[in-house]
Amino acid sequence: MAETIKWLAALPANARPRLVPVQFPRIANRLCRHWASPAACLAYFDEILIDRRGGRRGFPVGIVFELAALKNHFESAVHPSPQTVWDEVSRRAHD
Repeated sequence: MAETIKWLAALPANARPRLVPVQFPRIANRLCRHWASPAACLAYFDEILIDRRGGRRGFPVGIVFELAALKNHFESAVHPSPQTVWDEVSRRAHD
């Protein structure tokens, strides 16, 4: 998908997954589609990273590291969210 390739190219090297798009292109495509929507993207990260049904095999460790780095980048640089109540108070004070 051309949109996914552009999205990947725009990511910083330390957050850009290399294995995910090759081994799990469907996941890369969905992350690309949800990237602009914080709620949808975080919900998708939770869906793929948290086993709510039990018994899932899980991802290979390299994929887990890439997804974790990508989620960290999303939460810290793309759509930062307050980590504590004081972060939220500070944010509101500057708005």
